[in-house]
Amino acid sequence: MGPLPVTFHVRRHSPFFVDFLDWIIVIIDNLLTLVHDYPDLYDKIVLVVRRCIQHNVFLKFEKSFLGVKSVKFFVFECTKGSFKFTDERKQPIQQIPRPMNKKGMQSLLGNLQQVHP
Repeated sequence: MGPLPVTFHVRRHSPFFVDFLDWIIVIIDNLLTLVHDYPDLYDKIVLVVRRCIQHNVFLKFEKSFLGVKSVKFFVFECTKGSFKFTDERKQPIQQIPRPMNKKGMQSLLGNLQQVHP
């Protein structure tokens, strides 16, 4: 069984999860937690909640999703074992005109730097 996504929304940016970076992604005040199965989910939720209590970080559970098969996280749709751009994000990227010269390619590459995960 591959990683399952779990999201939490925290009320402020926090560097308190840096030792969890092999299984958690922190973007501003959002946490994406990757788990392998429900026992792993439970263990990691306990770690995250304990860390939040320790540092007085508040979770917004109405914006949290636990044990779901797929979750939208910013411009990505995260599913078991993979992530991809959401359809809303893919469409504008697919409509970018094909570069016809070096300057056009440089412009495209510069714009694409903004969309990497």
